[in-house]
Amino acid sequence: MALKAVIFDLGGTLVSYPNPDKVSKHFYEKAAEIADEGMPKMDYQTLLKKLSEKYLEARQVSFQNLKEATFAESLKAALKELGVEMASNDQEYLLEILYGEFFGDQSKLIEGAEEILSAFRKARLQIGLISNTPWPGVAHWGDMYYWGIMDYFHKGYFSSYEGIRKPHPELFRKVLREMKLTPDEAIYVGDNFSRDVVGPNSIGMKAIWISTKSVPEGQTLNGWQVASLMEVKALVETLTKEEK
Repeated sequence: MALKAVIFDLGGTLVSYPNPDKVSKHFYEKAAEIADEGMPKMDYQTLLKKLSEKYLEARQVSFQNLKEATFAESLKAALKELGVEMASNDQEYLLEILYGEFFGDQSKLIEGAEEILSAFRKARLQIGLISNTPWPGVAHWGDMYYWGIMDYFHKGYFSSYEGIRKPHPELFRKVLREMKLTPDEAIYVGDNFSRDVVGPNSIGMKAIWISTKSVPEGQTLNGWQVASLMEVKALVETLTKEEK
């Protein structure tokens, strides 16, 4: 069946982001700055250390049950354990500060991202997005707006909103269902084998794995492997020509 859509991973594929596991350990270093942001007076160093602790605990569980661990839920858990109250709007603002400081401001558009999205739109392919993230999806949309790639996407799905994370097959099924596609009408593109290949392959969707590593022992790749994002463009163009 003809290829109708290309669905992308975000972090590591289109936009380069820091590792949330690593940066969360440094949240407490910004305690004094956060206190000066008009936030309620409290011991932010202790709170941010507890936030990191709760997130990393939940993160390990998420690898097993594929339910996303978010900073929003981890902050609630940290506040509860410390016996501290914080209004919901202040919680949102705190996370916004942390995201900008440690994540969004450190993001970089990967070379070729805008070019490949533009080419696929000109080819009349639907463009989708499925991203694992502990942050609110709106923050990532803000990054994509900043980098000038937001309007290329027909649909975008973030694990922090969906409640489940790649490689959960239901996440891929939902995206195909809402984009009105069958598995053989779409290709998924990503850089992480366990999430971006295993996930789509589990429902019969082929994947393009961006990596120079070997396929993990005991695993199979239903799709293609390329070394860079720009190679994805050439591969998809070849596939669409072969279908004509």
